[in-house]
Order: sequence, then C-alpha cells, then structure tokens
Amino acid sequence: MANYHCQIRPIQRSKGRSVIQLLGYITGLKLRSTRTGRTYRRRTRGDVVRFACVGSNLPIQDLWQKAESAERRKNSIEGRHQIVALPRENSQEEQWKMLVAMAEVISRLLGVPVVVALHDNAGELDKPRNPHGHLIFATRVWNERGQSFGGKTRALDVATTGSVIIESIRKKWEDIVNAGLPAGVPKVSRLSHTRAGRNRIPRRHLGERATELERKGIPTRYGNFNRRIDKLDRIAERRMKVENQLNPASILSRADRQRELGLQRELAIADALIADLSPMRRNPPANTPVVANQTKQFDTGKTVGAGSERNESPQPSNLPIIDQAPPQNGDKTQPPEVSGDGGPAIPSQLLPLSLEEELRLASEALDGATGPEKDLLPPL
Repeated sequence: MANYHCQIRPIQRSKGRSVIQLLGYITGLKLRSTRTGRTYRRRTRGDVVRFACVGSNLPIQDLWQKAESAERRKNSIEGRHQIVALPRENSQEEQWKMLVAMAEVISRLLGVPVVVALHDNAGELDKPRNPHGHLIFATRVWNERGQSFGGKTRALDVATTGSVIIESIRKKWEDIVNAGLPAGVPKVSRLSHTRAGRNRIPRRHLGERATELERKGIPTRYGNFNRRIDKLDRIAERRMKVENQLNPASILSRADRQRELGLQRELAIADALIADLSPMRRNPPANTPVVANQTKQFDTGKTVGAGSERNESPQPSNLPIIDQAPPQNGDKTQPPEVSGDGGPAIPSQLLPLSLEEELRLASEALDGATGPEKDLLPPL
C-alpha cells in the first residue's frame, strides 16, 4: 500500500552541511566545493536510478558553485532538501514523471533551479525495495538569461508565509501521487491522524541508519516504539470486533462511550460519598448538614446506594431509617427534631439515644421474643 512522506529541510552551514556534498550524494557525481576546497562523491551508486536539473541548462557543477558563492554569511542556508516517498505500485518511469512534475511546480512557484534524483534499490536482492526521490532547490531566484542568482526567496524564511508555501508543496505532492496511482490502490493523504480525525498514535520515521540496523536484526528505539504502537492497534482492533459481535444491534459511537464512562464515574463518586456519610449517622458533628434521600437501607454497617444491587437482607428493627414515615396514632417513641448550635435542623433519627430509650427498646424486643406460644403457631 502506498504511503505519504514529504519532508523539507534547510541545508544550513551552521550545522556543517554543504549543498555540494548533498548533491554528490543524490546524483553520484564527483563534485568540488570552492568554499571548503573538498571533493565529494557518493561511495556507491547502486540505488541512483536517474537524475536531472529543472529550471536551468547549466551543468550541475557550475550551477551550484554559483549558488554556493552567492551565499557570503557563515550561517547561510545554501539550499533546501526535499525527500518524498514513491509508491511501489508504479513503475520507475511513472515514478520519474511524478518527481519531474514536482520539480517543475517548485521551480515555477519560487523561480529557482531544482535538481531531482530517483533512488531505488530494486537491484539489491538482500534488501526490500525503497523507492524515494530527492529534490534540492536553491534559496535565490535564478536568472537564466544572465546565468546568475538574484535575491533570496524570503517567503520561505518567514513563518507566516513559509508555512503556507510548505503546505501548498505538500498538497501538490499528494495530488501528483494520487493522480498517478493505479486503479484500486488506496489514496494517500498528507494529513496527520489528528487533523484527519483518526484516533491513532503516529509512528516514528526510522531514517536510513535505523532502517539499516533493523534489517540486520538490531532493534532500535524508534523501531521498538513502532512495534509497540502496532501491537496496541491490533489489540484495539480485536477488541472492537469482539464488541461488535457481542452487541451488533447497538454499536456505541465514541461520544456515547465517553458519556457512558462519565455516568459510571459519577455513580462511583456518589457511592464513595454515601460510604463516607455512613459512620456519621449515629453521632453527626455539630453544624453538619445532613443530606436526605441518599440512602435507603442499612445492613450490619454497610450502606446500600439507591438503585444498586447489594445485599438487601431485612434490616434490624433497632437501626434508624432516614425518610421513614412520621409517627401516627399518638406514637410518642419518636422524639421531635432538634437543631444544633445555630446549625440546621437534624432529623431525630440521627441523634444518639438516651439510656432510658435504649432500655425501653431492649425490653420491647425481649417481650416480643417471649410472647404467647399461640403466636408462633401457623395459621389454620
């Protein structure tokens, strides 16, 4: 499957980079730098398929010596390097046409010469195919009639305009690749997972050195990272399949899942608050408001929240109940509600019982347990 990769980097002298050295690498030519006095050439040319220069008829050596001499400062940017991935579904001739079309777009857009090269290790049997292209373009406007470089392309140096130009170049490369892909091959996209709305973690680009180590069986940091992300994606995909098989009629969307998780979280918080309130029922501190309608029944010190599925055994008669019905028929066993020191009214069920009241309740319970035997017989 074709993938999208388009990276543009400046060639900076301050970082020890030279445009002549990079040109010797992508073309395989033996080039000499007048600034450094050194000669550069690629050691092996096995993956250099073809190269050309768009926007100028001068030889590459003469053209880029002028480009190098036009930059006087020690921290100048001598050029820009663009690397693009080519689809394996296309032939080398079709891939070359894509690269030339991209070079012509940049040359017309900025008015600069562009050197384009196609690399592919198709002839090396011990390595997988890696077709890709290199484009190097100058930072000054080229005058073909006068055979000289003019002013700098400042639009790329400013953040506000440079980002727009870079985005337009990336969009153009996306259009070129999608137009050249064979029928039935999925289209590529320049958008990241976040911009495209995909809930995926982006992988790390290995690069040349890390890729070579991975091919030799030596794990790298980025390689391990990508393998972990692939494993997480496989787990998430299997989980989604299982969820769809278990409940195919009502497949929840991502928003519904988030809403359901929020409700479960609120329910857990409410249960925790109820559990914290239960030790205060017998002896609440002063000036502490009591919230009603939070608990329904108690059993041996455990609090049961409304709507939960906990133990629903019959409650002991000597434990108080919140929100119970008011006393009727002159029942005076319920003392009236009292208020604390300037605090809100506290229900009588939450107040500690006096010693006399405890003895009375105990005697009533004892009398009920030792009543007439006829009450224990089953009805006729």
